[in-house]
Parts: sequence; C-alpha cells; structure tokens
Amino acid sequence: MAGGVPISSPAMFTFLANAAKTSGWSWLFAGLFVSFFTVAGHAVCYVVFRQFGPFVWNKIVKRYPGILKTVSRVSSRLSSAKSKPFDPALLLLRWIGVGYSQVFWVLGLSGFDASGTLRILFLADILWASVWSFSLTKLLADAPLIGRYLTGFGWALLLLSLAGYALRHFFGQKTG
Repeated sequence: MAGGVPISSPAMFTFLANAAKTSGWSWLFAGLFVSFFTVAGHAVCYVVFRQFGPFVWNKIVKRYPGILKTVSRVSSRLSSAKSKPFDPALLLLRWIGVGYSQVFWVLGLSGFDASGTLRILFLADILWASVWSFSLTKLLADAPLIGRYLTGFGWALLLLSLAGYALRHFFGQKTG
C-alpha cells in the first residue's frame, strides 16, 4: 500500500485479521507486523523520492502539470515549519487515508530534511495499524459470522481496486 499498490486498508486488515485468527497471532503481533511493513514502505518511498527526486520530479511534472501547485504549497509549509517539525494536518491524513502515502513522496521530493516529521508519522503508522488490528481481530473473534462477510468484502475491495487500477491504466494508455 505504501508504495502505491491499489489495495484498501479495510481489505488489508480484513485479510490480516483472518490470518491472525487462523495462525493464532495476537492482535498486537498482527498490528506490529503491519506497522513494520507500513513504516518500511513509507521509509523506502521517502528515500527513493529523496534520492531520485529531480529525475522523478521532471517526469511527474511533464505527465501531471497541475501537481506543481500542490507540491509547492506542501514544500512551502515544510520550509516555514523548520522550527516546528510536525504539521497536525499530516497526522490527520493518516486517519483519513487519502493522500497519506503521497505525503512521503512529497517529503522526499521537497529536498528538506524531514527526519522529525518522519519519526512522528512513523509512530502514527504504528498506532494506526494497532487500532485497526485490535478492532478487526476482536470483531472476528466475537462475531465469526461478520468475519465471513468481512473476508468476502475484503476480496471484493481488492478485486475492485485492481480492476479500477487496470481500467484506469488501460484507458490512460489509449488516450495518452
């Protein structure tokens, strides 16, 4: 997910809760498992965009010219917040989900040292994964019937996400 794989959080955590139940994992282990890979994915994205930023940035701007305005706004917020390494709006994105992974891309592209912000965002990832893991594993343990429906719902979300991504890519190739 952190690298842009089109799977929704509810689908991922439904599969995780089901795996935790069948494997006998505790919700805490499941949460830490997802936290590790989420943080690792976000860290890799930040490093890749920081390292290859100029090359990637030129490609992105050519393909999506409107992104300049958004990135410049985020970059100016980051540069004006040197004394304060954390912006609460970034934490809010963790719980809303829309654009959260892209924050790491923009942080890398900005060229600023974002280590203070990254530490806080990585802690938010751990808390986020733990809350989802606890909620869904508890729900699956207490209401097995709901668990069966959630697993089906997770598969449906995954398949719809992949189909939507494929269609978008297919139609993007035809028109581009």
